[in-house]
Amino acid sequence: MGDTRVAVTGLDHIALAVPDLETALGFYTDAWGLVPVAEQGGRHHLAGQQSRHTDLVLSQGPTAALDHIALAVASPEVLERLAKRLVNAGHRTMKVSAMELRPGQTAAVVTHDPDGHRIELAVGAQDEGARDTSVQMAPLRLGHVVLGTPDQTAMTAFYHLLGFRVSDRNATGMWFLRCNADHHSLALIPADQPWLQHMAYDVGTVNEVMRGLALLREHDVTPVWGPGRHGPGSNVFTYYRDPAGFFIEYYGDLDKFDDFDPNDDITVVEWGPEHRGDVWGIAGRPPAAFVAGPNAGSLS
Repeated sequence: MGDTRVAVTGLDHIALAVPDLETALGFYTDAWGLVPVAEQGGRHHLAGQQSRHTDLVLSQGPTAALDHIALAVASPEVLERLAKRLVNAGHRTMKVSAMELRPGQTAAVVTHDPDGHRIELAVGAQDEGARDTSVQMAPLRLGHVVLGTPDQTAMTAFYHLLGFRVSDRNATGMWFLRCNADHHSLALIPADQPWLQHMAYDVGTVNEVMRGLALLREHDVTPVWGPGRHGPGSNVFTYYRDPAGFFIEYYGDLDKFDDFDPNDDITVVEWGPEHRGDVWGIAGRPPAAFVAGPNAGSLS
């Protein structure tokens, strides 16, 4: 891959279009615990307690849809070299003008992955603004995103260019990709069409996962899967549906890689079907749509 410094450092944010913006904003601030940090052109930026600036961007749209995923880059120099790497591999890129930068960004480049998702590579200054610590439950940050894809090989090759490496694979065909010390920041699962399978928010510890479950119940939000503990990554989880229908996760106690280097190869663990997504065996079966995608039938 070349210079180990030329790689993304993690997720910057995820952006969603939702048909009922007011309801979505209420859910993510009052129940989920994110804090508003900026609003620009109808796009509302929300953050966790330890995010660089923004974790989630919400905007009005005719249907629920993934708008884009932004990946964090350490400096303009690294951004330029990543853009050149993408172009050399046959991917189109576009530099974002200063007038079009999102709040918190100092430089950005736009490209698209093989499934057509808009991917923004963004350099952002650390937001020094104080977070509202009065909220009962406060996710630390956006931890990972899972995408359904009809072409895992092409998608993995694309994200490999950005510094991602496969950590584990499981029996359902999910590939877990890391780009920093976290076991995974991105995962890819086979699907008939591209879709956002879920996004996950790190709350730190097992205690916070369970405390979050209790507090969400006070908002009449109950988990659609979990609690349980995954095999790959070892994280304790609970999954929910937001008002627009997106699957979202609270997780804690995720595996970390010491002395992470994006060029290092590690032994990829192949998880067998006996794990069923939960090594404790108490979570039960996930909803059909969570496994089979948006055309699985009932979304309940």
